[in-house]
Amino acid sequence: MATVATCLSDIGKVRQVASGQEQAYVARSRLARLILRVTNVAQRLSDPPGRAARILAICKRLDACRRSATHASEPLDERWRSTWQEIMVHLDALELLLRSADGEMDR
Repeated sequence: MATVATCLSDIGKVRQVASGQEQAYVARSRLARLILRVTNVAQRLSDPPGRAARILAICKRLDACRRSATHASEPLDERWRSTWQEIMVHLDALELLLRSADGEMDR
């Protein structure tokens, strides 16, 4: 079962692989796994629905970025770099929301 801790760990793994542009496939798969886990966690939050909705909205934007930026045929172009910058902004926001939700999970 996904937890906030596993999601935060996954965010770190995505950031790690995103620093190397030659690893587009790995970045894509780690980001996809992160999105699935965070979605699972958000659906189990016991806080007001506003935070969960914000988390799910970020996941939707991350998935759109993932689909457009991490094709193996284009890891070195400007679109790759600019979209990964956008992904990092979303990861920062997601990490803050997850940290504030830690401990508010339905058990």
